[in-house]
Amino acid sequence: MKIKINFFIIVIILSFLIINFSKKPLDIFQTHNDESTFKYEINEGDTLWGIASSLGVENYELFIYKVKKINNIKNGLLRIDQTLLIPKNI
Repeated sequence: MKIKINFFIIVIILSFLIINFSKKPLDIFQTHNDESTFKYEINEGDTLWGIASSLGVENYELFIYKVKKINNIKNGLLRIDQTLLIPKNI
């Protein structure tokens, strides 16, 4: 009986650890609060992909991910005269 209880406790602890570690995002996609940014005002026809292209970004997907995260954008829809914070170090 004691062995079954110990086994059960170990299984619960391991499950807890696995769940917590699997929820952590990859370091490459984490944005830091100390990143330097600049403001970009959206004009007619602007898209995140187009902005990345005009800025000479190499990794479009990472750029779009960071811009969406910094500006709390759930989808890719942009409004004219909307101001976005764009990270400088991409």
